[in-house]
Amino acid sequence: MKTDEKLREALVAQLNFWVGRSADSIKMAVKDGVVTLQGSVPSYAEKMECLETVRRTGGVKAVTDEVVVELPGSRKRPDAEIAAAVASAINLLTTVPLDSVNATVRAGKVILEGSIKDAQRKQVVELVVRNTPGVTGITNLIVPDCDADHDLGHELMKRVSAVVVEHLQTGLKTKLLARSKSIGDFP
Repeated sequence: MKTDEKLREALVAQLNFWVGRSADSIKMAVKDGVVTLQGSVPSYAEKMECLETVRRTGGVKAVTDEVVVELPGSRKRPDAEIAAAVASAINLLTTVPLDSVNATVRAGKVILEGSIKDAQRKQVVELVVRNTPGVTGITNLIVPDCDADHDLGHELMKRVSAVVVEHLQTGLKTKLLARSKSIGDFP
Protein backbone atom coordinates (compact mmCIF):
# COMPACT_ATOMS: atom_id res chain seq x y z
CA MET A 1 0.00 0.00 0.00
CA LYS A 2 1.35 3.40 -1.01
CA THR A 3 1.69 6.19 1.48
CA ASP A 4 -0.12 9.40 0.59
CA GLU A 5 3.19 11.10 -0.28
CA LYS A 6 4.31 8.23 -2.55
CA LEU A 7 0.88 8.22 -4.20
CA ARG A 8 1.08 11.97 -4.74
CA GLU A 9 4.54 11.62 -6.35
CA ALA A 10 3.23 8.85 -8.63
CA LEU A 11 0.23 10.99 -9.61
CA VAL A 12 2.39 14.01 -10.43
CA ALA A 13 4.61 11.83 -12.63
CA GLN A 14 1.57 10.29 -14.36
CA LEU A 15 -0.08 13.67 -14.98
CA ASN A 16 3.14 15.17 -16.32
CA PHE A 17 3.60 12.21 -18.67
CA TRP A 18 0.01 11.85 -19.92
CA VAL A 19 -1.33 15.37 -19.72
CA GLY A 20 1.74 17.58 -20.04
CA ARG A 21 1.41 21.32 -19.57
CA SER A 22 -2.09 21.19 -18.10
CA ALA A 23 -0.70 19.24 -15.15
CA ASP A 24 1.18 22.36 -14.05
CA SER A 25 -2.11 24.13 -13.36
CA ILE A 26 -3.53 21.27 -11.25
CA LYS A 27 -3.13 21.32 -7.49
CA MET A 28 -3.48 18.02 -5.72
CA ALA A 29 -4.09 16.82 -2.18
CA VAL A 30 -4.01 13.16 -1.14
CA LYS A 31 -5.37 11.77 2.12
CA ASP A 32 -5.89 8.05 2.73
CA GLY A 33 -5.96 7.36 -1.03
CA VAL A 34 -8.62 10.02 -1.69
CA VAL A 35 -7.31 12.52 -4.25
CA THR A 36 -8.60 16.09 -4.52
CA LEU A 37 -7.83 17.90 -7.75
CA GLN A 38 -8.13 21.68 -8.03
CA GLY A 39 -7.21 24.16 -10.70
CA SER A 40 -8.08 24.93 -14.29
CA VAL A 41 -7.39 23.48 -17.72
CA PRO A 42 -7.95 24.97 -21.19
CA SER A 43 -10.30 22.25 -22.51
CA TYR A 44 -12.82 19.66 -21.39
CA ALA A 45 -10.79 16.92 -23.11
CA GLU A 46 -7.77 17.82 -20.96
CA LYS A 47 -9.89 17.84 -17.80
CA MET A 48 -11.12 14.33 -18.56
CA GLU A 49 -7.59 13.17 -19.37
CA CYS A 50 -6.47 14.42 -15.94
CA LEU A 51 -9.32 12.65 -14.16
CA GLU A 52 -8.86 9.40 -16.08
CA THR A 53 -5.10 9.43 -15.44
CA VAL A 54 -5.66 9.85 -11.71
CA ARG A 55 -8.39 7.18 -11.57
CA ARG A 56 -6.24 4.55 -13.28
CA THR A 57 -3.26 5.12 -10.97
CA GLY A 58 -2.85 2.33 -8.42
CA GLY A 59 -3.65 3.27 -4.84
CA VAL A 60 -6.33 5.84 -5.69
CA LYS A 61 -9.57 5.03 -3.84
CA ALA A 62 -11.64 8.06 -4.85
CA VAL A 63 -11.29 11.41 -6.63
CA THR A 64 -12.75 14.79 -5.77
CA ASP A 65 -12.99 16.82 -8.97
CA GLU A 66 -12.68 20.56 -8.49
CA VAL A 67 -11.02 21.18 -11.85
CA VAL A 68 -12.59 23.97 -13.91
CA VAL A 69 -12.45 24.32 -17.68
CA GLU A 70 -11.37 27.85 -18.55
CA LEU A 71 -11.36 28.20 -22.30
CA PRO A 72 -8.87 30.69 -23.71
CA GLY A 73 -10.49 33.53 -25.66
CA SER A 74 -9.74 31.88 -28.99
CA ARG A 75 -11.55 28.67 -27.97
CA LYS A 76 -14.73 30.27 -26.65
CA ARG A 77 -17.72 29.70 -28.91
CA PRO A 78 -21.41 30.57 -28.78
CA ASP A 79 -23.70 27.70 -27.70
CA ALA A 80 -25.35 27.60 -31.14
CA GLU A 81 -21.95 26.98 -32.77
CA ILE A 82 -21.09 24.28 -30.25
CA ALA A 83 -24.48 22.61 -30.77
CA ALA A 84 -24.00 22.60 -34.55
CA ALA A 85 -20.48 21.16 -34.22
CA VAL A 86 -21.68 18.47 -31.78
CA ALA A 87 -24.57 17.48 -34.06
CA SER A 88 -22.24 17.34 -37.05
CA ALA A 89 -19.68 15.22 -35.18
CA ILE A 90 -22.34 12.75 -34.00
CA ASN A 91 -23.82 12.50 -37.52
CA LEU A 92 -20.39 11.52 -38.87
CA LEU A 93 -20.39 8.42 -36.67
CA THR A 94 -21.49 5.61 -38.96
CA THR A 95 -22.36 3.36 -36.02
CA VAL A 96 -24.89 5.82 -34.61
CA PRO A 97 -28.25 6.05 -36.42
CA LEU A 98 -29.29 9.58 -37.39
CA ASP A 99 -31.61 11.24 -34.88
CA SER A 100 -30.94 8.62 -32.17
CA VAL A 101 -28.98 11.11 -30.04
CA ASN A 102 -29.96 14.68 -29.18
CA ALA A 103 -27.65 17.30 -27.73
CA THR A 104 -28.57 20.36 -25.72
CA VAL A 105 -25.91 23.01 -25.06
CA ARG A 106 -26.01 25.62 -22.34
CA ALA A 107 -23.00 27.74 -21.37
CA GLY A 108 -20.71 25.26 -23.13
CA LYS A 109 -22.06 22.27 -21.24
CA VAL A 110 -23.56 19.52 -23.40
CA ILE A 111 -26.39 17.21 -22.35
CA LEU A 112 -26.61 14.08 -24.49
CA GLU A 113 -29.93 12.23 -24.60
CA GLY A 114 -31.42 9.43 -26.63
CA SER A 115 -31.26 5.70 -27.10
CA ILE A 116 -28.42 3.86 -28.74
CA LYS A 117 -27.63 0.23 -29.54
CA ASP A 118 -25.01 -0.48 -26.85
CA ALA A 119 -22.79 0.98 -24.14
CA GLN A 120 -19.71 1.09 -26.39
CA ARG A 121 -21.46 3.38 -28.85
CA LYS A 122 -22.57 5.58 -25.93
CA GLN A 123 -18.90 5.97 -24.96
CA VAL A 124 -17.87 6.72 -28.56
CA VAL A 125 -20.44 9.51 -28.79
CA GLU A 126 -19.14 11.03 -25.56
CA LEU A 127 -15.52 10.84 -26.74
CA VAL A 128 -16.38 12.62 -29.98
CA VAL A 129 -18.28 15.35 -28.15
CA ARG A 130 -15.52 15.69 -25.55
CA ASN A 131 -13.10 16.84 -28.24
CA THR A 132 -15.48 19.37 -29.81
CA PRO A 133 -14.06 22.90 -29.43
CA GLY A 134 -15.93 25.06 -26.93
CA VAL A 135 -17.32 22.19 -24.82
CA THR A 136 -16.77 22.74 -21.09
CA GLY A 137 -18.71 19.76 -19.72
CA ILE A 138 -20.83 16.75 -20.67
CA THR A 139 -23.76 15.00 -19.04
CA ASN A 140 -24.31 11.74 -20.89
CA LEU A 141 -27.91 10.56 -20.44
CA ILE A 142 -27.88 8.28 -23.50
CA VAL A 143 -29.56 4.97 -22.68
CA PRO A 144 -28.08 1.82 -24.20
CA ASP A 145 -30.81 -0.37 -25.67
CA CYS A 146 -30.61 -3.52 -23.52
CA ASP A 147 -32.72 -5.47 -26.01
CA ALA A 148 -30.11 -4.78 -28.69
CA ASP A 149 -27.36 -6.08 -26.37
CA HIS A 150 -29.47 -9.15 -25.64
CA ASP A 151 -30.20 -9.69 -29.34
CA LEU A 152 -26.52 -9.27 -30.16
CA GLY A 153 -25.57 -11.79 -27.45
CA HIS A 154 -28.26 -14.19 -28.62
CA GLU A 155 -27.10 -13.90 -32.24
CA LEU A 156 -23.50 -14.45 -31.18
CA MET A 157 -24.48 -17.56 -29.21
CA LYS A 158 -26.37 -18.92 -32.23
CA ARG A 159 -23.33 -18.42 -34.45
CA VAL A 160 -20.93 -19.99 -31.96
CA SER A 161 -23.30 -22.93 -31.46
CA ALA A 162 -23.54 -23.45 -35.22
CA VAL A 163 -19.74 -23.49 -35.54
CA VAL A 164 -19.39 -25.93 -32.64
CA VAL A 165 -22.08 -28.23 -34.07
CA GLU A 166 -20.44 -28.10 -37.50
CA HIS A 167 -17.06 -28.88 -35.95
CA LEU A 168 -18.49 -31.81 -34.00
CA GLN A 169 -20.32 -33.13 -37.06
CA THR A 170 -17.17 -32.88 -39.17
CA GLY A 171 -15.18 -34.69 -36.49
CA LEU A 172 -17.86 -37.37 -36.18
CA LYS A 173 -17.96 -37.87 -39.97
CA THR A 174 -14.17 -38.18 -40.02
CA LYS A 175 -14.24 -40.79 -37.24
CA LEU A 176 -17.06 -42.76 -38.94
CA LEU A 177 -15.19 -42.66 -42.25
CA ALA A 178 -12.00 -43.86 -40.58
CA ARG A 179 -13.89 -46.68 -38.83
CA SER A 180 -15.66 -47.77 -42.02
CA LYS A 181 -12.32 -47.93 -43.82
CA SER A 182 -10.78 -49.97 -41.04
CA ILE A 183 -13.83 -52.27 -40.91
CA GLY A 184 -13.72 -52.61 -44.71
CA ASP A 185 -10.11 -53.70 -44.43
CA PHE A 186 -11.07 -56.85 -42.50
CA PRO A 187 -11.25 -60.02 -44.68
